[in-house]
Amino acid sequence: MKKKLSIPKIVGIILAVVQLVLSGILSMQIFDMGFLPTKYWAAITVVLALLFFIAFVTQFFNKAQWVGKLLSVLVIVILVFGVRYIGEVGSTLKDITRTSSIEKNQVLVVVKKDSPAQTLNDLKSSSWGIQYADDVELMGKAADKLKEMLDTELNLAAYDDYGALYPALMSGQIDAMVLNSSYLDMIDDLTMEEEEYRFSDEIRVIETLEFEMEAETPLEANVSEDFDITKDPFIAYVSGIDTYGDITTRSRSDVNILLIANPQTRQILMVTTPRDGYVIIPGISGSQKDKLTHAGLYGVNKSIDTINSIYDIDINYYARVNFNSVINIVDALGGVDVYSKYDFTSGGNLGEQFHFSKGYNHLNGKQALAFSRERYSFAEGDNQRGKDQMEVIKGIIKKCTSPAILTGFSSIMTEISDQVQTNLPTDSIYALVKMQLEDSREWEMYSYAITAAGSREYCYSYTGKSLYVANLSDSSIAHAKSLMETVMSGGKISEADVAQ
Repeated sequence: MKKKLSIPKIVGIILAVVQLVLSGILSMQIFDMGFLPTKYWAAITVVLALLFFIAFVTQFFNKAQWVGKLLSVLVIVILVFGVRYIGEVGSTLKDITRTSSIEKNQVLVVVKKDSPAQTLNDLKSSSWGIQYADDVELMGKAADKLKEMLDTELNLAAYDDYGALYPALMSGQIDAMVLNSSYLDMIDDLTMEEEEYRFSDEIRVIETLEFEMEAETPLEANVSEDFDITKDPFIAYVSGIDTYGDITTRSRSDVNILLIANPQTRQILMVTTPRDGYVIIPGISGSQKDKLTHAGLYGVNKSIDTINSIYDIDINYYARVNFNSVINIVDALGGVDVYSKYDFTSGGNLGEQFHFSKGYNHLNGKQALAFSRERYSFAEGDNQRGKDQMEVIKGIIKKCTSPAILTGFSSIMTEISDQVQTNLPTDSIYALVKMQLEDSREWEMYSYAITAAGSREYCYSYTGKSLYVANLSDSSIAHAKSLMETVMSGGKISEADVAQ
């Protein structure tokens, strides 16, 4: 007659099997992700095997079997968290690198701040103004939606551009204005520049309409099949859009920074192009030039095409971020150390002012955003702002390439999962992390800002009046191209080179 297993032994067998299975799952997860060097993965696997052996022996070959069971339970709890942690990291990276096929757009119905209208219904018999030229489909949808909501035909006047539309509202020619929210900051810039008031401070939003529309065809990573991101040099483009909220919102690209990286020499060159750069937007503006920032209104693809044409390059990857991205990324990293060339106080774009001292400052998310947005405190204006934006990126890269990043990797990825869009493949991100862990040498980082001369010119996206633009220096662009070629070819650059 077979001897029945005691309940303690049955419990022990169950615990041993669960621990063994979870250990195997965790080991395979880490191996499949490929972001840890082989020696680290092997060490983790050995530790997991050793823990299983100790728990097994103490459960079945030791008088105090409860000690082994307690150890097994503790290990199982740790393994559950480990499996969940690795799973979250993988899932989050997929979210970041998955380019959405849907683009979110907001259309605002605005009135003057002192208007008696409080609701949309109060405007039913009023005079309206709308501008279709920049996005016929979106504004057409908005007009149809408003007619449906009010169940009436609207007294809707069409204007050629926002340069004629917003004065009509402010002068009382119309009672309400239908506005693509992507253009609100542009109008703010115009009113601040020409009339010294901020348009958004003089209006009230009566209604916000949300529309989801098919996005432009996502750009694939522009690399060959045998490309190895841990060995081959590459060019990445960082586009910073001037908005909060959903990263899929189409908006101006106020930050335009190229990162030219060579993994062999461990050098990164950052090149920033002024947002007001007066350039051709390929496939959009024809022979008429426009501001570089306006390229973002037509999608990140057009920003990339424009940058490519300026420098005669082929961008390999892009990353698209907004205001929230900067705040959340920096906060998730526990703050970053950023160098300031000047002692200054920000102008309060975020509703509060921050003071920055000359030298290194440890900044949280809001401080980093304020630092990277300030331009009125400097004689160089937007040129210095571009340099400061590169300093923030330097601080982020330094923090991300330090060993400390591993302790909060999952929480950091979770924080930024819906704050960044990129076409950098997940396996390439893992490969870069693995490379940095295997060889923790610091990267040499250099920054160069394109110089420009200001003037007033007519722009494709805004034909009503001449706007302030930055005429990019041909010699500065030529020097930037020379620096890029040096880094890409494996040559060395220095601070003296970028200071020219």
